[in-house]
Amino acid sequence: MQRRKPLPADDERGGPGADAPPAPTGLPAGTPAFGEESLRNQTLSRCALLRDQFGRKSGGSDILSFLEILSEDRDAVIRQPPAAAIEAMRLAQDPAMDVPQVVRLFERDPKLAQALLQMANSAFFRRGAAVSVSLLDAVNRVGMGGVYNVILMSVLHGSLMRPGAPHDVTAGKVWSHMTRTGYLGRWISPAFGVPPDLAFSLALLHDVGKLVVFDRLSELRRRMSRDPRLPESFVLGSLVFLHEPLGGLAVLRWKLGEAAARSVATHHRRPVPEEIDHGSELLYVAERVDLASVRRQEIDWDQLWADGQLSASREEAMNLVEVAVTLQRTENE
Repeated sequence: MQRRKPLPADDERGGPGADAPPAPTGLPAGTPAFGEESLRNQTLSRCALLRDQFGRKSGGSDILSFLEILSEDRDAVIRQPPAAAIEAMRLAQDPAMDVPQVVRLFERDPKLAQALLQMANSAFFRRGAAVSVSLLDAVNRVGMGGVYNVILMSVLHGSLMRPGAPHDVTAGKVWSHMTRTGYLGRWISPAFGVPPDLAFSLALLHDVGKLVVFDRLSELRRRMSRDPRLPESFVLGSLVFLHEPLGGLAVLRWKLGEAAARSVATHHRRPVPEEIDHGSELLYVAERVDLASVRRQEIDWDQLWADGQLSASREEAMNLVEVAVTLQRTENE
C-alpha cells in the first residue's frame, strides 16, 4: 500500500481553503475539553481569534456581526430541535415501544419512512438479503437503535440545514460527509469497542458543530433580511475553528450525554485527550477514511495511528475498512 502524508482534518466540505487560517491548537494537553463551561470558553476564544485575523479586513462585510451572533448566550447559539422531533427520539428509546407502534410513527412521515428504508437497504444491514420494501421489515432489520438514528438524522437535517443560497453547496457537502462517516463508523466500531448503533450516532454527530455555524448564518440572514456578506475564507475558517467546541456544546444541550460530547469535541485529537476515549478514536479514523475515499487517496495507517496516538487495533480497523469499501462498491454497481 502506497504511503503518503496524513490527510488534513478537513477539505472542501467545510475545511480550510487556500486563504483560510490554520486551525488553532485549542486547549493544552490534558485539559478537559467537554464540560459546558470549557466548551463555551473555547468557542469564545476561537471567535476572538477569528476577529483578530479577519476583523481588520471586515470593511463592507458582516464578519463582526456574525461573530457577535456566534458569541451570544449558549441557549441562542445552540437551538433546540422542535418538540415533535424530541418526542419522536424519546419514543424510539422507550423500551415499552413495540414494533407496530414504531411502524405507525413512520407511516405518518413519508420522509422518515424513506430514510428508514434507505438505512435498511444499506450495505451494513442488507448483507445480501432481499431489498426491504415494507416498513415492518425495515424496523425489524435495523432494530430500535437504527430507528433512533434515522430520527436523529432527520432532526439534524431538518433543523440545521438552512444557511441560504451562498452556502447551500458547502452545507450539502458537509451533510454528505457526516452521513457517510456515520455508516463508516458503524462498520469499524468493533475495532474500537463501541456498540454499532452508538458508533453511527457519534460519527453522524462528529461535524454537527458545522451545522450550528450554518444555522447561525441562517439567523444572520433572517435578521438582516438579506444574504450576509462574508468572505469564503472567513466562512471556511469559522467552520474549521469552531465546529469541535460547538459540536460538543450541541450534544450537551440536546442531552445526548457527556461521553458523546467529549468524543465529538475532541475528534481531531489536537491535542490528544489525556485519557483513552474510544469514541474520539473511532471518529478520528472514520473521518479520515472518508476523506481518503472521496479523494481516491491511499492511507498511511502507521502515520495515522501515530498522529492520533490511537490505542485501538490498527489491523482490525484496516480489515473492517477493506470489507466496508468492498461491500459499498458492490452495492453501487
